[in-house]
Amino acid sequence: MAKFEYKTDVLTSIVGEEKLRIGDLEDSLNDHGDEGWELVTLVPNVNIQRGKDGDLLIYKRTAS
Repeated sequence: MAKFEYKTDVLTSIVGEEKLRIGDLEDSLNDHGDEGWELVTLVPNVNIQRGKDGDLLIYKRTAS
């Protein structure tokens, strides 16, 4: 059975803007994809305790 490891990333919008910039999303996807991470889901508008608020991206890849 395959085993996976998971990674999260939070993208925040620019001050004064409420929407995720598509370029920021593409950059994150490409950067993580280069390291073998695959996007599992995107959860919009997350308020993270003691962290930055924004859109939560959850990635996975096969554990080595």
